[in-house]
Amino acid sequence: MGLRGVLLSSVAAPRPNKRFANEAKFFELWGSGMSRLILHLCFLLAIVAPVAAEDLEVGEAAEPIAGTLDVEQVQSDVRDLLDASYGGDVEVALRLTHPVLIKALGGRGDARKSFTTAIERVKSLGLKVQSFEFSGATSFVAGNDERLYAIVPTRVIVSAGAKKLVSRNFQIGVREEEGGAWTYIEGSKFDAAIRAEHFDDFPEEYKFPKTSRVLQ
Repeated sequence: MGLRGVLLSSVAAPRPNKRFANEAKFFELWGSGMSRLILHLCFLLAIVAPVAAEDLEVGEAAEPIAGTLDVEQVQSDVRDLLDASYGGDVEVALRLTHPVLIKALGGRGDARKSFTTAIERVKSLGLKVQSFEFSGATSFVAGNDERLYAIVPTRVIVSAGAKKLVSRNFQIGVREEEGGAWTYIEGSKFDAAIRAEHFDDFPEEYKFPKTSRVLQ
């Protein structure tokens, strides 16, 4: 199907009908799809509950970079992505999404339509962020030339009525040159194929944080 097909299929979410008269049941059946939709479009999910050390596998590069001054910037960007997803600011979401994903959605115009559709469905389902935090240390990995990667672990609790979706995930930030802007790719999209085609300078031995999505 390819990355574009996966992204667009996520946007085409089901609508409630007589089979899903119970709104909570509809959310339960569609919960995993909704989480994928948010994550595909780089809508950050994280939580403010404490995280046990044994539950985290914070990634480490073969040669981790210490003393990077961009931690505050990338965490600020991640917060802006979350705010954009639930506040309806499509332009912020577009600005912070990596061009690889924008291209996969058909370009900026089509991506804007997809993002708008996603935000409208988030609102129509009454999804709200209950809590948010960065669930581990932000790690930095050097690429070729001046390219720098940031791995930002997050956790979130999103509610819809009585149902809750607890998501543990991470964002990958990419900065092409020192002093340049960061753009982001949701962690599950950074697979072997995308890495080989667009980011072959990212170390294969890197250990990413754990991810999970649990509907309660």
